[in-house]
Amino acid sequence: DAGTALTLAGTTSIIDTTNNGGNTTGAGITLGGAVDGTADNAQSLTLNAGTGGAIDVQSTIGATASKQLATLTVTDSNGATFTGAVTTDTSVVLTDTTDAAAITFNGALTTPTLTTAAQGYNLVLNGGATITSAFTATHTGTLTLGNDAADVLLFDGGVTATAPSGVTLNGTLRTSGDTVSLGDAGTALTLAGTTSIIDTT
Repeated sequence: DAGTALTLAGTTSIIDTTNNGGNTTGAGITLGGAVDGTADNAQSLTLNAGTGGAIDVQSTIGATASKQLATLTVTDSNGATFTGAVTTDTSVVLTDTTDAAAITFNGALTTPTLTTAAQGYNLVLNGGATITSAFTATHTGTLTLGNDAADVLLFDGGVTATAPSGVTLNGTLRTSGDTVSLGDAGTALTLAGTTSIIDTT
């Protein structure tokens, strides 16, 4: 719960409610307390709730600077919600989630590399983000970038989002002189806030 932290001691920790694929439906995974490793960029966490289980991470991941995880992976779920800030030193990998269900980050997402897959889930970044490598959204559900005018999403290597079925922007999307490509003939861009800013300077 909120008062019980989860410390990852091994190189790779896996929470899997599918019995390694034996029961593909799986079941829910709830992490109530803060999640950290024992050393910086040394531990990774994989979450697999199957096609029927929701992932509910109620606190932060990697909030302690000297104990941030290397990689966070969502293998499968029927929707995943990360309430607190998520910080990793290597990557966040979103392999699959049920079509039309969402992987939602309500706190700030900070990682060098964000990877999606060509699956029909939705990705929601509600708390701002700092992604230091180029990001290409390959998932085919929707992509939501911010839910408030104060949200700032920095894609320091640029961002391309033409595979999603739709892109919604609410806040400020920034790069450091890197290309932004949002939408194409099959991917509409919806502005949800009063003022949306795309700034490549």
